[in-house]
Amino acid sequence: MLKSGFKKIRLHQAVLATVVTILILIFPRFVTAQDLLPLMEPPQIVPGGGLYYGVDKLASTFRFTGNADVQVPFIATGYSGRSGWVRFANVYYGTIFRTQTIAVRDDETAQLSLDLPIGPGTGGFLMSGIARGAWIVSQDSRSVGLSSLKRGSGAVGVRLSELSDVSPNARSWQIEAFTGAEATTQLGVEATGSLVGGVATINHLNLDDWYISARGLGGWHKLDAARTNSDADVRIDLERSTLEGSVLTIGAGASTLRRQYFTKISGIPAPLAVENRNEDRIGSDFNLDYKINKVFSFGSVGMLQANSIQRSYGQAIADVPISAVSRTLAEFVVDIEGRLSLQLKQMNLMGGGSIFVRNESNTVAPLNSIGETELNTIRLQESQRDNTTSRLRLFARALWNPAERDTITAEWTWWLLRYDTPSDLNNDDRDELNALAKIRYSHTISELLIVGVSLSSQLLHTVFLRSTNSEQNNQNGVIRLSPFVFIRGAVVSMMPTFEVLANYTVYDFESQGATIRSYGYRKILYRDSVIIRFTPSMSFEIPSVVQYFETSTLLWSDFSELPSNGTLEYITKFLIFSRSQTAWEVGAGIRLYAFKQRRLMVPAGESSLTASVRSWAPEVDIRYSPSSGSTLILSGYYEFQTIEPNKKVEIPRLAMQARVAL
Repeated sequence: MLKSGFKKIRLHQAVLATVVTILILIFPRFVTAQDLLPLMEPPQIVPGGGLYYGVDKLASTFRFTGNADVQVPFIATGYSGRSGWVRFANVYYGTIFRTQTIAVRDDETAQLSLDLPIGPGTGGFLMSGIARGAWIVSQDSRSVGLSSLKRGSGAVGVRLSELSDVSPNARSWQIEAFTGAEATTQLGVEATGSLVGGVATINHLNLDDWYISARGLGGWHKLDAARTNSDADVRIDLERSTLEGSVLTIGAGASTLRRQYFTKISGIPAPLAVENRNEDRIGSDFNLDYKINKVFSFGSVGMLQANSIQRSYGQAIADVPISAVSRTLAEFVVDIEGRLSLQLKQMNLMGGGSIFVRNESNTVAPLNSIGETELNTIRLQESQRDNTTSRLRLFARALWNPAERDTITAEWTWWLLRYDTPSDLNNDDRDELNALAKIRYSHTISELLIVGVSLSSQLLHTVFLRSTNSEQNNQNGVIRLSPFVFIRGAVVSMMPTFEVLANYTVYDFESQGATIRSYGYRKILYRDSVIIRFTPSMSFEIPSVVQYFETSTLLWSDFSELPSNGTLEYITKFLIFSRSQTAWEVGAGIRLYAFKQRRLMVPAGESSLTASVRSWAPEVDIRYSPSSGSTLILSGYYEFQTIEPNKKVEIPRLAMQARVAL
């Protein structure tokens, strides 16, 4: 138990805590072997398995989706009654844009895998043979250079895992190793090379009341004589909890990535240059939720990272100075938050703060012969990206129930961000002060009716520290008032929401002749969704949004405005839905849209209208949801637009989504 355990730790617990502390200082939050991902067992693509595909057409743009996650068992082996299985997983997204030409973009990632038990091992584990084939295709007819990327890989290997079935929260382990080959196409160059990889995982290992999970991955891929890629990742997570509800989780990990790929250098003919990219990431994270007593609790989350990214070329290229050096980006990030909570019978209070610091430095080291002038020029260019970002944040939240039917919530957040650059050539140095406050009150009149109001305010003050950017110094203030009503009756349901918003941005140079002017923005909005149920199988739905907003030039020193534009916009639908007991739902109706913008100050003899669009469209929605879990959604409309003064446009819209549960 944490109450006593954190104070009276036995010797071996102290040793474990020391090891954990060391790991916290040297490993990162998220690690993934990117080059091995196509051959790793993929996560669930379609929830529950099956097929998911769809098409969406709006005007001249088509969007296609095609996902699959199908697993079929076969060949019962008798090894603990296990069967093998074949799984096909696919993710596809494509677009077609038609104008005077046709632009096509396709992105697809797919894997076909086989898992077959080949015998029981000693010590209570199962041995399985695995075979996986994967391919990645990315093509864009509008791009040049990197317009096409293709990867096809295949591998075979073995997996060792626990013999008995285990629940997700029970102890388990697994080791997997495979070897194969991969063919790639980059910048028109095709290459095929060998690869090896492996992964080992341990889940929920109980060691002296600590639950430990760990994962390690490694891979090596030789594309050709000029390029070799490799990955190495490791991650460890520890968790401890008590009956009182206290929980402590600690994560640590490290990753290293080596990439060699072809690149084109402007003005340099073939052969292609080989660029090296080496990434090393180490760091850690933790999450503590400690119950002090029934009333007070303390929480803290934190993250520490140290990253290094090095870029260089395989060999120096004549007249290209950057190919003779190695450029390194070093990044260090610390983010720690603490909070204290108070939970009473009618009130919950929480407050805390956080500190975030990020430092980035860029260095250059010569690898080959290079002139001192060229080297200093590159160093000067890289050093302009050096920066330090720090943020101090304070926050508070409250929930109060003064009566059984009344609820009041309040939030407040304040932070100060500093962005500093040591280079005299970088003028982005700035300070940002942000404050946000919100209060919301709701009253439950009955089970059918809830009313309330929300009021929020935000202030952002940005100050650039260099005189060259001082004209961008500004203060932005936003005030939003939003009353609401929720009506949930057996026949009629409504959710009318009103909103009044005022947004003012004030620049240091606000005069009418300045390049950057202060401005004001005000909006009134009404949003509702009305549902009228005539019978259990038939209803009438009216979703709608109506808003009017104005913009103006703001003269803050004179406390006056020069109105510029006023805009009225609305969209509403009138749909009748019929629902049958055979899982069919059909809706049909009409949608109306209008957009009209006018100048508020118009010289004599000129028109105030600057833009006007009106449209109407018949609309149909069809949904099919049988008990098998499959779904089919088909919706569309055919819009007739009138654009002032006399332009008429017809826009079809068709969307179809289908999920087939297998």
